[in-house]
Amino acid sequence: MFDIGIDLDGCLYDFVTKLGDSAAARTGRPRSAFPPALSWNFYCDQWAMTLEEYLELFREAVLHDNLLRDGAPFPGVTDGWASLTAAGHRLWVITDRSPAGAIAEAQDATHDWLAEHNLAPHAVMFARDKTKICDVAQSDQVFFIEDRVENVRALRAAGVQVMCQRRPWNDGHDFDYVESFEHFTERIHQASTLQGI
Repeated sequence: MFDIGIDLDGCLYDFVTKLGDSAAARTGRPRSAFPPALSWNFYCDQWAMTLEEYLELFREAVLHDNLLRDGAPFPGVTDGWASLTAAGHRLWVITDRSPAGAIAEAQDATHDWLAEHNLAPHAVMFARDKTKICDVAQSDQVFFIEDRVENVRALRAAGVQVMCQRRPWNDGHDFDYVESFEHFTERIHQASTLQGI
């Protein structure tokens, strides 16, 4: 049995698309003004927003537009999750969803979204530091799926077997990439087979 850490935004949930929907509705600009993210700082690089404008949009979208509550998981997530659970692995959701002025609402929305899609983790942790998985893991085999470069590096430094969900904002590094959650799931099952679990 493995302990498996799972990031939500960019790995399971299409945060940028849902936020773009809110941005278009709230600003009156065309939806095409809010394209898919090519960089981590997409809001300024592509959407022509200041950090303050982005944070306000994030807060308002959580409070009034059902951001983090609406939207289907990426393809393959539900089946992949079910197969990991059936194999007996402990799944830990660790996500940094802390918009100022809407933290409680963001956390409630996260729990509701997971429940709606039958994604039942061992626990949900709200933390910027993804290495918190090391504090709760109950086995010596710890895996993680993550899409932020800094988090991948921190997890690697902590000894976690982290796989990077390939996205435009993280490509080109010496990471162990997966192309989807389904691919991640396949890799976990391969590791289980190799170790006779």
